[in-house]
Amino acid sequence: MTIIKKVTKPIFLWQMDALLQRLPGCPKRKRIETERARTAAGLRGEQTIEYFAKEITGPSSLFHDIRLRLNYTSFFQIDCLILTPCFLVISESKNYIGKLSFETENKQTIQTFEGHETVLPDPILQLRRQSRHLTDWLHKNNLPQMPVFSYVVLSHPSNRISITPSNRDYERRIIRSIEIPETIHSLFQKNKNPYLNEQQFQKASSLIAKSHIPYEPDIFRRFNITADDIQKGIFCPLCSHPGMVRHKRNWLCLSCKHTSKSAHNDALRDYYLLFGKKVTNKEFARFISAPSLSVSYRILKSAHAKEEGGDRNRIYILPDRLIKDLT
Repeated sequence: MTIIKKVTKPIFLWQMDALLQRLPGCPKRKRIETERARTAAGLRGEQTIEYFAKEITGPSSLFHDIRLRLNYTSFFQIDCLILTPCFLVISESKNYIGKLSFETENKQTIQTFEGHETVLPDPILQLRRQSRHLTDWLHKNNLPQMPVFSYVVLSHPSNRISITPSNRDYERRIIRSIEIPETIHSLFQKNKNPYLNEQQFQKASSLIAKSHIPYEPDIFRRFNITADDIQKGIFCPLCSHPGMVRHKRNWLCLSCKHTSKSAHNDALRDYYLLFGKKVTNKEFARFISAPSLSVSYRILKSAHAKEEGGDRNRIYILPDRLIKDLT
C-alpha cells in the first residue's frame, strides 16, 4: 500500500476556524459550528480508514479526499479511493455515533442518539453515483474499465446497525473500519486478472493525483455573511483577544500584555483563507486595523508578497506558503 494523497485537515475546515474566531456574537455562528463539527467528524473517520488501510498488502495506491472533474461545470468527490492493477475501491467514511438504521426501501438512514432521531441520506445511493462518475472518468481519460467496488465504512467503534428490510447488497457494502484490510484481501483473491501492468499502474496513480482539484468554497456565500461581519485586527496568540496594538516594533495585547513580533502572520493567513490571495495595501491595513499604511506595507513586504500594477492600482499577491503548510 502506497498512500499517494494522505489525510489532511481540509482548507474548508481552516476557513471555518478563521471565521469562528472573527465572528464574535454573530447569530450565524451556530450554523458554522454545526458544519465544522460535521466536517471534523468526517476527518476523524478518514483518519481511521487510513490507519487500517496501512495493513493492506499487494500493489495499491490510496487517495484521500480526492476531487475529480466530471465535466466543465461538475465535479465528484470521494472520501477514499484505492487503485490496484485489478480493481478500484471507493469508500465513504461515516463517523456517526449512536444507532444507525438503514431503511433499504425508503432509501434513508435513521441515526438515533440519546433519544433523538436524525434522518440522513442513503449512503449506498451516494456510492452508486460515485461509482458511475468514476467509471465515466476512467473512460474519458482512456483508462481501462476496471471493476469498481464501493463500501460505506463506519468508523465509530460503538455503532449499532440494523438493515430493514434485509438487503444483501447493503449488508455486503456496509462495513466497519477494522474490516478494511480483510475486505481488500478478499477482493484481491477474487479479482486476479490485471487491467494495468506495472508501468500503466504507476501512470494511472500519477494521473489521479494530478487530476485532483481542491475544493475552494465561497465561504461568505456558503454561510450568507459579508466582509462587514468579520472582526478586524490582530489577535493575541496567547489569549486570543482581538485588537493588538503596535508598540516598539512589536504587537502588544491590551488584555494580557503579551508581546509578539509575528502575531500578524496569523492575520495574513486568515486574509488568504477568507478573501483569497489578492489584496491592496489599503484593504490589508483595514483588515488588521493597522495604525498606518506604512505598517501594513512592511508586513506585506516581509511576507514576500508579489506586486502587480502601478502605484495607484498596486495589488499584492500573498504567497501560497501561507496555507501550504496547512494541507
